[in-house]
Amino acid sequence: LPPDVISALSRLRDDVPQHSMAHNRAIFRSTFGLELEEVFEWFEVNPIASGTVAQVHRAALRPAFSHSAGEREVAVKVRHPDVVAETFVDIDLIFSFMNTLGEVAGHLTMPFKKEEFHSVLQRQIDFRWEAHNLARFADNFRRHRDTSAQFPAVMGEFYSSAVLVES
Repeated sequence: LPPDVISALSRLRDDVPQHSMAHNRAIFRSTFGLELEEVFEWFEVNPIASGTVAQVHRAALRPAFSHSAGEREVAVKVRHPDVVAETFVDIDLIFSFMNTLGEVAGHLTMPFKKEEFHSVLQRQIDFRWEAHNLARFADNFRRHRDTSAQFPAVMGEFYSSAVLVES
């Protein structure tokens, strides 16, 4: 494969570099108008996970922001900088490569349209969709109280396209 395609595909993994706490602070401040210290009693600097789209930190909400059930320990998912721009450049690159390869190899086609793939990726990098789906899961299982299935809950108003705070 050409080096630019290898580079694009290599970013689709779980062990991506971490972004800085300065980025976390800036995104949280610009999104919610609050400093991390105003919302959280503690916020672990080192993420517990870092994937292609975001990284996740453990934190504890201050009592004023705790969930109605009193939950205070949370996961804070913060989108990496430049993910949006890089994602859509990569789509163009991958589809261009596949079209070229299809012309050379003959019978190679993509199993989906570029617009459909674009839409799926948009939902993956916009955490409002994840918040919506978490609420739907909880609602769908609410009447099955005898089940041990539990789903993370979105913590109040703390979700946006780039940040998601969940139990």
